[in-house]
Amino acid sequence: MVKHNGYKLDGQDTLLEGVKEYLDSITKEDKIIIFTSRIKEYEEMTVEFLNSHNIRYDDIVFNMPLGAMFFFLQISLKIKIF
Repeated sequence: MVKHNGYKLDGQDTLLEGVKEYLDSITKEDKIIIFTSRIKEYEEMTVEFLNSHNIRYDDIVFNMPLGAMFFFLQISLKIKIF
C-alpha cells in the first residue's frame, strides 16, 4: 500500500503506484480493513495520510506482528428473507 518504512526513512508515507485505483475499484458494499505492524504512536499520522489521499477504509488494526503480510478476503453474503 505504501513504501515500506517510508514514514521512518523519509519522514512521510509514499503511496505505491496503482493502490488508489485498486482500492477505488472495491465496491462500497465491501469492507476495507487495513492491518499494520505500526504501533499506536503512528495512528494519527497514518489516518491523516490515508484521509489526505482519500483512501477509503472501514477499520485499521495496529500492532500486528512484524513482517510483510497480505490479507485479501472477499466475502459476499446475500441473504433472502421470504
